[in-house]
Amino acid sequence: MAIWALMYWFRDGISWHSFVHGYSRKVWFWFFGIYMLRSIGVSLGYHRLFTHRSFKCHFFTQEVIHFFGAMAAQGHWYDWRRNHKQHHWDTEGPWDPHTPTKYKGIKGLLWAHMGWLFFEVKEPPNAEVIFALGRENTTMANWRWDKTVYFLGMLSGFVLPFIFAGFPGLLLAGFGGVVVSLEFTWAINSWDHFRLVFHKKGVHGRTVKEQSKNSPLIAIPNFSGEPWHENHHRMASVAFLGWRWWQIDMPKWVLIGGENFGIFWDINRPPV
Repeated sequence: MAIWALMYWFRDGISWHSFVHGYSRKVWFWFFGIYMLRSIGVSLGYHRLFTHRSFKCHFFTQEVIHFFGAMAAQGHWYDWRRNHKQHHWDTEGPWDPHTPTKYKGIKGLLWAHMGWLFFEVKEPPNAEVIFALGRENTTMANWRWDKTVYFLGMLSGFVLPFIFAGFPGLLLAGFGGVVVSLEFTWAINSWDHFRLVFHKKGVHGRTVKEQSKNSPLIAIPNFSGEPWHENHHRMASVAFLGWRWWQIDMPKWVLIGGENFGIFWDINRPPV
């Protein structure tokens, strides 16, 4: 939480530097480059691999993806998975960590966006069993290595742009990139579940009780596929979040391309 507070404190510095000095092409290159790696790492690694096991890959590939995801400073994948599994287990219910239905109106939206982060997440009894949160036979040596990868990945998200693009790179690509990445993730948690009604027609015409929806406007600048949230809640084990050809989902194409070279396999595909 202290790290996130620091990010938003630096946001003013980012705005000040932009107004006074502007940013060079090199700085913008690092901003977009690391932003892409962060988005792919969180969506492909934290979400589709570690949480839902929607495809398979070798341990080395897993840790490379983990490294990219750690750059986003959203915590270790084990904790990220824990919260997300609880979200699916009781979507928009009392056990959902970031349900917008906890409060009415805008207050509920703000709670789902980031308010919930300032409080301890309450878990149901036997959460380890309910959410199947075992480490899946990962050896302790691999687990220690995994935590090292997380630390190095998170640190690299700030150190690399500083080394190659100086202090402006640290401001925009480092701190600014994390702020943008966090805001998109939180927008999916909040806006993609926020509606004034509790029942609507799903993507296949079925009536669903939870409020998840697809957000094309968020999908365009985000490109991680995560804003196709209604698709995901229909079939959480599917590796592709963009089911239609026009639904932007860059990690989907990473999976398809990597599958051709044997990097990924056993990819769960959508029925459409």
